[in-house]
Amino acid sequence: MKTIIAKSDCLLIKESHANTCLIKYTSENDYADIVYTGATPPIFQIRVEAQFFRDRFPEEDEEESFDDGSVINLSSEIRKQIALMVEPAPSHIHEILMKALKHSSVTITNHETEDIPVSKGEKYEREDMDLRSPLSKASCWLNIKTGEFFTNVFNG
Repeated sequence: MKTIIAKSDCLLIKESHANTCLIKYTSENDYADIVYTGATPPIFQIRVEAQFFRDRFPEEDEEESFDDGSVINLSSEIRKQIALMVEPAPSHIHEILMKALKHSSVTITNHETEDIPVSKGEKYEREDMDLRSPLSKASCWLNIKTGEFFTNVFNG
């Protein structure tokens, strides 16, 4: 009788992993069937073949229009986002990534950057390669968590 202790994907062990991102995630509360106990919650990591460099700066403005045709700006905000573009991977890797990105503390590192704290900005979108392949690509816009907030709120 054979006893299975653990299962794993194939591992490629080498000093440097070009074209990959290391995603670290943790939470202060139990989430995604993971029980976070103790004073220091565990930090989980997954390395995936992905690109993490294309950025954009979406804007949000709230305005009020008046009967005389005038408009005042009540508030405005500019966010910095970076796209996580995952190369072809099996379904279970996408499931892990979707859960990881929903954690309260997430950082991403590629071969050119230090840990960048992020939060999920938009939906994680998968794209099938073709009907005969079990692999699919994915992308997700992530908000960069910085100490900077580019906001303007009307104080009148």
